[in-house]
Amino acid sequence: MNKYIELYRDYMIVTKGYSINTVNSYLRDIRQYFELTKGRGVEYYFEYLAKNNYSSASQNRKISALNNYYTYLISFNYCDYNPFYGVEFAKREKKLPEYLSYDEVLRLLEVVEDNYLNRVILEVLYGCGLRVSELINLKLQDI
Repeated sequence: MNKYIELYRDYMIVTKGYSINTVNSYLRDIRQYFELTKGRGVEYYFEYLAKNNYSSASQNRKISALNNYYTYLISFNYCDYNPFYGVEFAKREKKLPEYLSYDEVLRLLEVVEDNYLNRVILEVLYGCGLRVSELINLKLQDI
C-alpha cells in the first residue's frame, strides 16, 4: 500500500499542483486510516472519528482525502472499489464570528489616530462589518 501512497503523493504534487501542506495533510489522513482500521473498514473509522471528537471540518477533510485517494487508485486501475464513494460529509458546526466590543474598537482607533491610512482601514472594517479578506479584495467600483 505504501507504494500507491507514494505514487499518489507525486500525482498530487505534479499533476494536481496541491500545496505541500495539503499534500502532507492528505497523506497523514490516508496513513492514519490504514493504521487505525487494519482492514476493519469505513464504519470502524467513522466510529473512531466520532469517539475521538474530531470536528466536522476535520472529518470532512479526511473523507475527502480518502475519497480522492481511492478515485486516483481506480483511475489508474490499482483498485476497483472506492469505499468512500457517496459517503455523506459531516454537517459543519455553525460558529458565530468573534467581534470586538465598542470600547475595544475605540481603543484600537486611538492607537492609530496618527496614521490616517490605518485609521481609514479600521473604520471601513468596523463600519461595514467586513472581513479582512473582503477589504483586501475591495475594488473602487464596489464602493
